[in-house]
Amino acid sequence: MKKLGLLYLIATFLFCSLSYAQVPTSVDILGDNMSYKEISRKLNKIGTDIKNGKIVSDDISEYISYINDIRSQLQSRRKDVESQIKFIEKRLEAIGDNEGSKEVQVIAQKRQEFNREMTTEKARVSEIDILLTRLDELDMAIFNLRNEELWGNLLKSGNPLIYPSAFINANRQLLSVIFDIIKSPLTWHNDLTSAQKDTVRAKALPVSIFVLFITFLGFLLRRFIFRRFGYRDEIEQPRYGRKVVAAVAACISYGIIPALLIGVGLLWIINGKILTNGFFGVALNSFLYYSLYIIMLRAIARVIFTPYHENWRLINMSGEKAKRVTNALYKSIYLIGFLAYLQHIVEVSNYPIELMEYLVAVSAIAKSFCVVWVAGRILWSGNSFSDNDDEALEENNKADDAEDEKRDDNAFRITFTLFVLALGIAGLSLSGYAYLASFIINNFILSVLVIFSLWVFRKIIYEFIHRILLLGLWLKTFRMRRHVMRKLDFWLGFIIEPLFIIGGIFAVLVLWGVPADILMNMTYKAFMGFTVGGIRISLISIIIGMIVFFICITIIKSLRLRMENRLLAKMDMDEGTKHSLAAGFSSLGYVASALLAIAIMGGNLTNFALVAGALSVGIGLGLQNVVNNFVSGIILLFERPIKVGDWVVINGEEGKIKQINIRSTEVETFNRASVIIPNATLLSTSVTNLTHGNNWMRFTVAVGVAYGSDTKRVKEILLECAAAHKKVLKKPEPYVLFQNFGASSLDFELRGYSSNIWDGWDIPSDLRYEINRRFAEEGIEIPFTQMVIHRGSEVGQETQEQFYASKKKREKKNADK
Repeated sequence: MKKLGLLYLIATFLFCSLSYAQVPTSVDILGDNMSYKEISRKLNKIGTDIKNGKIVSDDISEYISYINDIRSQLQSRRKDVESQIKFIEKRLEAIGDNEGSKEVQVIAQKRQEFNREMTTEKARVSEIDILLTRLDELDMAIFNLRNEELWGNLLKSGNPLIYPSAFINANRQLLSVIFDIIKSPLTWHNDLTSAQKDTVRAKALPVSIFVLFITFLGFLLRRFIFRRFGYRDEIEQPRYGRKVVAAVAACISYGIIPALLIGVGLLWIINGKILTNGFFGVALNSFLYYSLYIIMLRAIARVIFTPYHENWRLINMSGEKAKRVTNALYKSIYLIGFLAYLQHIVEVSNYPIELMEYLVAVSAIAKSFCVVWVAGRILWSGNSFSDNDDEALEENNKADDAEDEKRDDNAFRITFTLFVLALGIAGLSLSGYAYLASFIINNFILSVLVIFSLWVFRKIIYEFIHRILLLGLWLKTFRMRRHVMRKLDFWLGFIIEPLFIIGGIFAVLVLWGVPADILMNMTYKAFMGFTVGGIRISLISIIIGMIVFFICITIIKSLRLRMENRLLAKMDMDEGTKHSLAAGFSSLGYVASALLAIAIMGGNLTNFALVAGALSVGIGLGLQNVVNNFVSGIILLFERPIKVGDWVVINGEEGKIKQINIRSTEVETFNRASVIIPNATLLSTSVTNLTHGNNWMRFTVAVGVAYGSDTKRVKEILLECAAAHKKVLKKPEPYVLFQNFGASSLDFELRGYSSNIWDGWDIPSDLRYEINRRFAEEGIEIPFTQMVIHRGSEVGQETQEQFYASKKKREKKNADK
C-alpha cells in the first residue's frame, strides 16, 4: 500500500509538471523582446535628455505617453508574475517539508525545479519594481522641468515702475503710441499713389451701400430671433432651460449687427490690399478684431444679468442691482479691451520692450480693480428706496437681521480678499513682475468664468433631467410612483454633481499651468489604485464597493418585507417575536453587506480582530459614552427615525432637526436657539416626530357664538371658509364639531388638514380672519364672557322659548334705534 501511495504521488507531480510545462514562460519582462535592459536603456536616455535640457514640448508629450504605456504594461505583468508565484507556492506546499536524505529523488528534483522557478519569478518582480520606481522618478523630473519653464518666464523681472523716471518714460512712450494711432489714417492717405486714391474713392459708395444692406439684413434677423426665441414678458415664471435658450438668442441678437458690420470690414481689408499697408492697416485691423470681442462680451454680460427682464434673469438678483452690475461690467470691458488693443499694437509693431511691460502691468492692475469693483456691486448693491416708498421700506424692515448679518460678513470677507489680491497684483506690477501679475489675474478671471459656465451648464442638465422624469411615460407605462421618481431625481443629481466638481477642478488646474497629461495620469492612478503604507487604495474599487453595499441593503430590505408579509405572517407567534426575527435578519444582512463592501474596496478582513481588540480596550478605559453616541449616530443615519428637516418634540423641546452628526444632533427651536442632544439620548427616550412619514398636519380652530344663533348656518360658514383656503386639503374633508354648551357661548371647532406642517401657524390665523369677517356679514355674534341675572319671579313666568323671543325683540329694537 505504501508503494502504491508513493507511485500515486509521483504520478501526480509528473502530471502537474507536464501541465506547468505547457505554460509558456519568457525571459522578457513584457514580451516582444522588451527585456529589463532594453527598457532601462530607454528610460536612462529619457533621464539624460531631461537632465541636459535637450528636450522640447513634443518630446515631453511623447515621453509621457511612453512612460504611461510602460507603467500600465509593467503593472499588468507584475500581477501575472505574482499569480505565478502563488501557484508555485501551492505546489511546494503540496510536496511538503524537506525530509533530507530520506526524500524520494523525483520529489527532490521537483522541489529544486520549483525553487528555481520561484527565484526566477521573484527576480522578475524585483526588476519590475525597480522599473516602476524609475518611472516615478522620471514623472517627477518632467513635472519639475515644466514648472521651471512656466515659472522661469513669469519670474523674469523688468524695470520697476516705482521709480519716477521709469514711470514718466513709459507714459511718454504710451502717449507716442496713441498719437501714432491717431495720425495713422492721415499718414496712410498721404502715402497712397494717385491710382490708389482713385480706387478708394470708387469703392467708397458701393461699400457704403453694402454696409447699409448688411445693417438692414442684420436688423431683420435680430427681430426674427427676438420674436421667435427671445424674452416674453407675459411668461411670469419661465423654466431655467427656457431662460438659457432666450439668453443665447438675445446674445446672438445683440451682437449680430455689429458682428456683421465688423465682418464686412475685415473681409474688405483682407481682400483689398490697400488698407493693409503700413501702420494704419495694423491699427485698423486690430481695432475691428477687438471691437468684435468687446461687443460680444458686452452682449454676454447683458444676457447673464438681464437688467430689463427680471423674470428671465439667469441668476437670482434684484433689478436695481442687475442694472448696477451690468453698468460696471460694461465700463470694465471697455477699459480692458482698450488696454488689450494697445498691447497688441505695441507687440506687433517695433516699439520698445519696456513699453510692452508697462502696458502689461497697467492692464493687470486695471483688471484686478475691475474685479473688485464688479464683485462689490454684486455683493453689496441693494435695492434703492425712495423716501416716500413706504411699502418698500416696510418690506426691507421685515428682512431677517441674522441672515443679513451673515450675508454681510461673507460679502465683507470676499471683498476684502479680492482687495488684498488687487493690492498684491499692483505690488507685483510696480515691482517689475508684470508678466507674473498678468498671469495671476488673467487665470483668476478665466477660472471664475469657467466655474460660472459649469454652474449654468449644471443647472441646464438638472432641468433636462427633471423634465424627462416629469414625463407621463414613467407613471403610465412603468407604473413608477412619484416618491420613486423624486428619489431617482436625487440620485441622478448625486451622481452628476461630482462629475461637474472634478471637471471644474481639472479645467482650473489646466488654466493655472498644470499639464493636462500629468492630470490625466494622476487621475488614472487615483481611479485605478495607489499604495499608501502597504494599503492599496482605488477609487473605482471604493465606488464599486459603495454601489454593492447599497444594492445589498436594497435587496435585504426587500427580503425583509417578503419575510414579514409572506413567511412570518403565516406563523403562529406573537408580533414581538416576528419583529425581532425580521430585525435580526436585516441586522445580519447589514453586517454582511458592510463586510462584502470592505472586501471589494480592498480592505483586509483578517485585521478586524486586532481592531476589535483595540476598540475593546478603548471602551474599557472610558470611551463608553463616546462609542455609545457614535454607534447611536450610525443607527440614526441608517434607521432614519428622524432626519434633517423634521419637526420633533424631544424631552419637552420642540424644534427642527438642523444637523445629525456622529456624536450629537442639533435641534433648532422656534426662537432660533440650538439644542445639542447626544445621539444616545435620542435612542433611549421617546421622540415625537411630527413629519416622520410626511408633512401632513391637522389644525383646529375653536370659535364660540352667542346663544340663539343658527347652528346650521354657523357650520356652513365654517366649512365654506375652510373650502376657500388654498392650503386646506379637500381630502380628507374639513369638518365641524359642536363641542359644548359653554357658559357664555355655543362652542364649535373647525378641523381640517394641510399637506405642509410649516403652514401650521398661518392657516388657522387666516381662517380666523375669514370667520370673523363672515360672522360680521351674517350678523352672528361672538359673545364676551358674561353673566345674566334675572329675577326669580320673571324667570318662572317665562319659558325658555319666550326668553329667546323677547331677547330677539330687544336686539331688533336696539338695531332700529
